[in-house]
Amino acid sequence: MKISYHPIGYTTEDKLVAVRDIAQDVAEALDDELVARLWRNRILEELCWRRHLFKNETLPTRPLKWRAPTWSWASTNGKVWVSNTSKFHGCCEHKQIWVELVDLDIKTKPSGELVHGHASMRIRCKLIPASIKQSDMKGNILRRDLTFANTKQNLSIALERGGAYTTITVDVPDDTDEQPRNVHLIIIQRCPHEGPYNDDEDDKHDCAEGLLLVPHHKNRNVFERLGYFYVRDDHVESVVQPHEAAESSIITLV
Repeated sequence: MKISYHPIGYTTEDKLVAVRDIAQDVAEALDDELVARLWRNRILEELCWRRHLFKNETLPTRPLKWRAPTWSWASTNGKVWVSNTSKFHGCCEHKQIWVELVDLDIKTKPSGELVHGHASMRIRCKLIPASIKQSDMKGNILRRDLTFANTKQNLSIALERGGAYTTITVDVPDDTDEQPRNVHLIIIQRCPHEGPYNDDEDDKHDCAEGLLLVPHHKNRNVFERLGYFYVRDDHVESVVQPHEAAESSIITLV
């Protein structure tokens, strides 16, 4: 198998095949299984991975050949980071999962490759309709403006490379960033604790994170992942209010 080093990480002809044997050993040790390279026992919070870019790096794109569903980190060629909430609030008793897994449709070849057309999940969630647009630079931070359709609220969020605590990452570069784009947000998890969950006072904050979605080929109830968002402190209510105004529904992620 061909493996080469790239400035944004290791690339292979097929990531799933490359890590198959290691993944099987780890799965046995954890008494868990990998589903499209996310751990089954915590698959909902593992949806909140995000692309990570260092300074002067360009945004990596998805492979030309389909490899994994958009909700899996295996669909990207770049470095990824795990969920902020899971990493820093994983042991907090106040952490909440705000979506429900309905079922999975996953088929895997003996080689470890996923079968295209059988790599989806259905979840029950609240879709928050919104539009997203790239806004002007503020200092050295590039920002995106979110406008929520059901509450008419506006929220300006920094792109990841700004290093802010409230951030959006977009998985695939879009040449039309300067024009508003219709999206849906779903909150995956929130940690609303009012005090620090350990002895560090710096950990005292409210936070929520989730996904940006777009329809899959205009199919009403089928969505692809467009990106990830993380909000904390005063910005949390700006996302929670339109979430509360939305209706619960079952959607398919591909």
